[in-house]
Amino acid sequence: MSAEENQFADLTGKTLAGYTIVEKIGKGGMATVYKAFQPSLSRDVAIKVLSPYYAEMDSSFRPRFAREAQAVASLRHPNILLVIDYGEQDGFGYLVMEYVPAGTLKDLLDVKSLPLRQTSTLIGQVAGALDHAHERGIIHRDVKPSNVLLPKPDWALLTDFGLARMMAGDSGLTQSGLTVGTPAYMSPEQGSGHPVDRRSDIYSLGVMLYEMVVGRLPYTAETPMAVVVKHIVDPLPVIHDSLEDFPDELEEIILKAIAKDPAERYASAGELAEHLKDVTQHHPDWMPPEPAARRFDKSTRILPGESKRTAPAATRRAAAAAKPAEKPASNSGAALPVLGGLVGAVVGVILFSVVAAAAFFGYRAYQTANAPTATPTPSLTPTQTLTPTATLPPSPTVAPTLTPAPPLPQGTILFEDDFSDPTSGWDISGDRTGSSDYSENGTYNIAVFDNEYVWWANPYLDFDDVVVEVDASLVDGTVDNGFGIICSYLDADNFFYGSISSEGFYSFWQQDAGEWVDLGDGEELSPLIPSDGSTVRIRLECVGDTMTLYVNNVLIDSIDGVPLTGGDVGLVAETYTSGAIEIEFDNFVVFSP
Repeated sequence: MSAEENQFADLTGKTLAGYTIVEKIGKGGMATVYKAFQPSLSRDVAIKVLSPYYAEMDSSFRPRFAREAQAVASLRHPNILLVIDYGEQDGFGYLVMEYVPAGTLKDLLDVKSLPLRQTSTLIGQVAGALDHAHERGIIHRDVKPSNVLLPKPDWALLTDFGLARMMAGDSGLTQSGLTVGTPAYMSPEQGSGHPVDRRSDIYSLGVMLYEMVVGRLPYTAETPMAVVVKHIVDPLPVIHDSLEDFPDELEEIILKAIAKDPAERYASAGELAEHLKDVTQHHPDWMPPEPAARRFDKSTRILPGESKRTAPAATRRAAAAAKPAEKPASNSGAALPVLGGLVGAVVGVILFSVVAAAAFFGYRAYQTANAPTATPTPSLTPTQTLTPTATLPPSPTVAPTLTPAPPLPQGTILFEDDFSDPTSGWDISGDRTGSSDYSENGTYNIAVFDNEYVWWANPYLDFDDVVVEVDASLVDGTVDNGFGIICSYLDADNFFYGSISSEGFYSFWQQDAGEWVDLGDGEELSPLIPSDGSTVRIRLECVGDTMTLYVNNVLIDSIDGVPLTGGDVGLVAETYTSGAIEIEFDNFVVFSP
């Protein structure tokens, strides 16, 4: 099997070096994380399986992997996720880690702000982990919230030590000239392809601190390249411009940690943590602002037919294009802007190329890698540390196969549309905020151009209990935006829907008399939702008082006690704070239960 074929193989159900692969719990371009069982010690473990691509394309990868894995496995610290074994089999390099069921710091920051006390505690623990590694000559190179597990609210575990160096080597560059890291947290020297030391990790820790206390990242841009250039050349945004009560001493810590010149930064991560602890003692009750949540206050809505949508950007989830009173005869011709082809997380590790220039370094190429897992990366306290083995004999039991889920039951077809006929009855409309229309490819596309908007469309039908299925593909836009199926649609102020995103989130919502109601627990992550941008088959069952969501014939979640009313069905696309989205829908079918 070639590297290109092998790197995307699913090892679920296979045996890798004595570990039985139970399920996939995360996937990125560089590695896939599985939950596995170790029969010899009767325990669960987490296995990060690296893509065979690197071993086939880089002759120095295998000895570098063994060297780095052995170094990382030697780290013993209460705030470092323990690596208990490593090796290689059938071209798959792997790291075996503790299995600790836990969310990540990123998951937490997505939904709430942390008191300064808690921030100081977590930063102090991550700093201790970094100092422990730095003292042993190990640089992390990818410090960020998604690499910090939180088994408890006040216990941080830093993960993925050495992974970036395994991929790129001492120079920090892969054979194709790619720098490994995450642009949003990357130091100027790392972004420009220069050698890095502990001060690069301190810079990334400072960016993480900035995000935790300010509520956003210091630098954002349309592309990863632009973010890297901002880290290299742009001054740090003045925090007091947006947060008047921000403690001066806290801003001084951030300015020192994120200094462009490594010589001006803290000498150790622990020094940064000690200063933060002192500031916390002087401002014990200070609380940062709430984050720009993925879901917004839905108290402000836009009624159908309004031409000017003026709801505040930070406080709306607008019904931007609800079913109009009269259907337009044709759409406005609006087209979704090209957003640079960002696919994958978030927040994921990105491989990108930089070429040296006089004032800054230009971007050559990038690709999504090591995206955030669809569920928190697990692990558990090991009962025994195994002796690492650099190379293991091949085993025929690991030949990967992909087993599709069996088809779900289907009742009587009540309505179906493959969208080949542009007069089949769906909304055709568009303005500056979005559009819905039949495409030349025989699909039905919904695009949303503005932030924090919902755009939906209906075929103008009426049903009681229904099961609805549709194929959906992300054509363009960012992967954190959502799309899904509507049921029990009475009017623009009263309906229900279930949605997913291309990064693995899902949610259930109700529009009740113009008010948005979260029917579940907000957006939740599921490892069962593909995060590779592929076409998915979505199924929403709205039967009795229960909504059930499936993706590719696999049950994602079900909620009871929903006041379903019957009514029209439909399709929906939605945006949050990041740009726009265009979804291509096909093969829409409505069944009886």
